[in-house]
Amino acid sequence: MRGRRGVSEIVASMVVLVIVSVLGAMLYNTSQSTFASQQSDLLSSVQTEIEKAQERFEIVSIENNGQSSVKANILNFSPPNTIDIVVSAVYVNSTQAYFTVTNPAIQKDEVKQFLVTLPSGMTFVSGKYYNLLVVSERGVGNVYSWKSS
Repeated sequence: MRGRRGVSEIVASMVVLVIVSVLGAMLYNTSQSTFASQQSDLLSSVQTEIEKAQERFEIVSIENNGQSSVKANILNFSPPNTIDIVVSAVYVNSTQAYFTVTNPAIQKDEVKQFLVTLPSGMTFVSGKYYNLLVVSERGVGNVYSWKSS
């Protein structure tokens, strides 16, 4: 009886060891994939912030185009080897306006003209001051103030 009892304890210990090893391996794999996913998200976020910090554009001029629209000329003067700036929204005096352009991407050292149209019922009043806010897809904004003529 003594010999059989020892074999049973050894088998039980081996079973427990295998179970703990399998659970440990599963936990390790799960944590590795979670950390890899978080690292990827962090790198993507950092890259977006770097691109956002490098975005440089300016509204260089506004041309009247009737009572409810203007032409805005926008210059991309970002540092070399940066990506294009893509305009995502325009606001006139804090009211979202519509913009028309064939391609909203502005390449480095390019000036592109955008037709900015006020919402229905709004018009530009001669002699009044306006602020045009242009926002890129990364959230960078630039404001241009002018007096309507």
